[in-house]
Amino acid sequence: MEILNDSQWKLKSINISFQEWGEYKGKYIGKIEFANRTNEAFSFNITDEKALQFLSLIRDNVVDSASKLGERLMQSLPPQLLAANEPKGIADVLEDVK
Repeated sequence: MEILNDSQWKLKSINISFQEWGEYKGKYIGKIEFANRTNEAFSFNITDEKALQFLSLIRDNVVDSASKLGERLMQSLPPQLLAANEPKGIADVLEDVK
């Protein structure tokens, strides 16, 4: 295991958010922060272009994770709820109208 000395910098956080108002409305902006064990820190902003590059790196993982979450959600639903949402055939729909 690597032991860090007090002056070695480690990534503390990466934050990317979509701006809904203000000067950057409609764009992604972000911030990256580094810190060391002596409580020194620095950060810098990420432009829209760089934020999109970061997002493109994780795009496939996000889609895969969302798909797996959807599958787990469907498996956790009670059978009665799933049966109630099964699509009806046209004959069943016409029968309901009568």
